[in-house]
Amino acid sequence: MPKGDKLNIRQERFINNLLKGMTQTAAYIEAGYSAKNAMYHASHLANNSKIKPEIERRKKEQEDENKFILWTAQEELIHGLLQIARTAESEAVRLAAIKDGLDRTGLKPVEKHEYSGEMSIEHIWNKIIGTDDDGDSV
Repeated sequence: MPKGDKLNIRQERFINNLLKGMTQTAAYIEAGYSAKNAMYHASHLANNSKIKPEIERRKKEQEDENKFILWTAQEELIHGLLQIARTAESEAVRLAAIKDGLDRTGLKPVEKHEYSGEMSIEHIWNKIIGTDDDGDSV
């Protein structure tokens, strides 16, 4: 930010308060501004040519930090699921961990197949094993 565009302490507090989740009016008053006509003034301050881009920049910075934190946590969670899938004593627990891991990676198995019309068991079996009705590989 160029030297002449430096934010004053109340503007900094206003932005910080907004990023904490306060309403514009509450953030304005909490930053040290007058409560008189606070809603009007807070709205104008939030749209100020120095304030608005700074709010957007800081929001983007926060989003990037949050994405990194989630990415890091995701790695730890995946390793935890793999550990459970490999070492749990119960087969049901291992299977649940494997299903959960596959689901989280977008590899959830199809749970139900529907067929219209009549099909013989042989036709269905051939589809499953990848051959046509004559037994030739597809």
